Amino acid sequence: MKRILLIIIVIIIALSLLSCSTSQVTQEPKNRAPIADAGEDIICCTGEEITVSAGSCTDPDGDELQYTWTIDGKKYTSKEVNLTFKNSGTFTAYLEVSDGKTTSTDYLVITIEPEIVAEAEKKVEESTEEDSAETWQAKCTRVIDGDTIELENGERVRYIGINCPESGDEYGDTATEVNSDLVLGKIVTLEKDVSETDRYGRILAYVYVGDIFINAYLVENGYAQVATYPPDVKYVDYFVELQEKAVEEGNGFWAEPEEEAEPVEEVTQEEETTQEQAPQEEEPPQEEQQVTYGINIVSLTSPITRGSQASITINTAPNVRCTITVYYKSGASKAQGLDPKNSDGNGSCTWSWKVGTRTTPGDWKIVLTAEGAGQIETYFTVTE
Repeated sequence: MKRILLIIIVIIIALSLLSCSTSQVTQEPKNRAPIADAGEDIICCTGEEITVSAGSCTDPDGDELQYTWTIDGKKYTSKEVNLTFKNSGTFTAYLEVSDGKTTSTDYLVITIEPEIVAEAEKKVEESTEEDSAETWQAKCTRVIDGDTIELENGERVRYIGINCPESGDEYGDTATEVNSDLVLGKIVTLEKDVSETDRYGRILAYVYVGDIFINAYLVENGYAQVATYPPDVKYVDYFVELQEKAVEEGNGFWAEPEEEAEPVEEVTQEEETTQEQAPQEEEPPQEEQQVTYGINIVSLTSPITRGSQASITINTAPNVRCTITVYYKSGASKAQGLDPKNSDGNGSCTWSWKVGTRTTPGDWKIVLTAEGAGQIETYFTVTE
């Protein structure tokens, strides 16, 4: 009996030792599967390049991953795939991600729309937005002068790109009368350029009544001359062509003044004989009709940052002395390049100067003069 008990005790001890030995053996951790993420669905047009990416995939164990895309029956073994579809339709992109031991899958849907339909819808939308933003209509209830009107809401509109003689000046009243005949009491269409208003708060616009482009009509018929102030230069080339035509044809104030007819005197036979015998006096040479020139700004650097090179170009009478004065907060600028110059044979004159690095930001006045053509003012904007 004692012998049996001893054997049992020995077996129990042996089993306990075996259990302790087994618990001390380090078990290898179980491999965890990678997490596949194909990304969000894609909608695009035919001919447009797209990219599918497995960049969001992760592996809990930090193992290096291998990627396989299956798209439209083709396999791609890369993390990212660039695609361009020629045909419209719906395609499924399947993604397999493997760490060498286990594999995970995901997918996304690619919808390809016809390019023509998408572009047409886009253009219609853009055109509608652009037309509504660039043009609008209102009723003209008052004409201020040849190039300024007032709308029924009280806002005043200054015609872009032209300048008419002032009321009271020669041809000024005529320009006002012509403008009234064209727009007063009518619905006008207003088209903006770059600037919204001038420094007097007047709306800047190109004005139409039906098919008549009012700004152009006044220039073409000699009731206005071109006066361009950048950046509002959309139709400057067209206006210059019309003005050249008006000058050539002698329209409006470009016409040569008519000579007054001398009264006809009755001549007796005796006086006629005396006049025939008297030596003929040479008539003084007829003075050549002088063309009236103004000053038109062709280009101006504005806005411009401090420390940059500014420039301005004007067009005026050919071969005349021109001056420029730029006024800043401290007074007239003494920068190099602002000296008086003579316009060339075509009436062009350009100045270029450097804006100081410490110039105060803001709108600063420029005064331009040309011999025989008068003086104009404009402004340019300096930014930090």
